Amino acid sequence: MAGIGFELKKLFQKRGLAATVRAYGYAGVICTGPMLLGIVLLVGVSFLCDQTGATRHNRELLICMITYTLLVSLTVTSFFSMVVTRYIADMLYEERHEAILSSFWGSTGILLVVGGIMYGIFLMFSGINLIDQFLCLEFFGELIVTWNAMSYLTAIKDYKGILISFVTAVFVSLIVGFLLIIIGIPHVEGMMIAVTIGYGIMLLWDVTLLYRYFPQSEMSAFSFLRWVDEFLPLAFTGLFTNIGLFTHLVIMWFSPIHVHVQGLFYGAPYHDVPAMIAYLTILITTVNFVVSVEVNFYPKYRNYYSLFNDKGEIKDILQAGQEMRKVLNMELKYTALK
Repeated sequence: MAGIGFELKKLFQKRGLAATVRAYGYAGVICTGPMLLGIVLLVGVSFLCDQTGATRHNRELLICMITYTLLVSLTVTSFFSMVVTRYIADMLYEERHEAILSSFWGSTGILLVVGGIMYGIFLMFSGINLIDQFLCLEFFGELIVTWNAMSYLTAIKDYKGILISFVTAVFVSLIVGFLLIIIGIPHVEGMMIAVTIGYGIMLLWDVTLLYRYFPQSEMSAFSFLRWVDEFLPLAFTGLFTNIGLFTHLVIMWFSPIHVHVQGLFYGAPYHDVPAMIAYLTILITTVNFVVSVEVNFYPKYRNYYSLFNDKGEIKDILQAGQEMRKVLNMELKYTALK
């Protein structure tokens, strides 16, 4: 959607192992970037805590604070993600680029207000100190802006810029966190400050890319809400898909194998770690599926569909349909084998 397939096709047309790896890497960032980035961050934070002598309680509390903030922010933004992507695709098709940037701030504002109130209430009764509450809420706000920006950044097709922003966020977070711990700042506060700095840099980077590509205008920031009304099932599809991905974690946090960390923060390490590894194992299939659909199947589908719009002959429509089904079957078998 929004030109992703065209750019991926150009990347896959280049020969060589490096070109293929780059194409799959960019596809992976677009398809699974937010969750993959969160997993890498959690692994890095755990490793840094182990190497700097953090207590088990501080490490578990820090992991819980980051995990809760990641999951809540992804769930909140998931309600708009698919609808906003549809809105962007429609505006690009109609060549109304001036309507895109204003909708970004409109959707972001709604998500920040609604999500901030809900997560803020949770933090008030979470049992952590005021400084940690503030850092969690700041981190949450940065994630809301960043995840929402992902829908808009795919339209820019600057995959290299997106990938660099991801790597920079994790790298800066870990380096700054290490330096803050070295100078004597407690592990929890030091790492949370570092994470907010790292993601803050990614936020500024992503917003700069948006302003560099899309023109500013005086259009209403909430015109996209008509798409929410028209495609409400799409919004709930995004929300419930996200809930389905993470509900098992919450269930296990209150199961007999749970660990009570502090206040309202719970964990289940014996389940969370295997779940993370399981998610990583499906990344290859996810990326291969998207690449197969966008690069190989979509051209055949577009040809088949255009014959109806252009009043093609029956024999051409039937032939295009056979070619489309043949490619679809081949790509599904290829994805299953992968």
